[in-house]
Amino acid sequence: MCGKEGSFTTDNDIDLGVNKAAVCGTIGAETRYSQLNDFCAGLDIPMISEKTYVVCQNQIMDNAKI
Repeated sequence: MCGKEGSFTTDNDIDLGVNKAAVCGTIGAETRYSQLNDFCAGLDIPMISEKTYVVCQNQIMDNAKI
């Protein structure tokens, strides 16, 4: 792991958008891109690229409350 710790909450009025919300879900579930990809494939939902996933993940982690 990256060694960063923080808290995430669903109790806010900020709309992250579907990409960041999906990435937040994977962070909260301690999973990664491949698990999200498998989940979306099972539901026949278009998946974001791995590059977009990493950009969203970095933005979320940079803004995490430590």
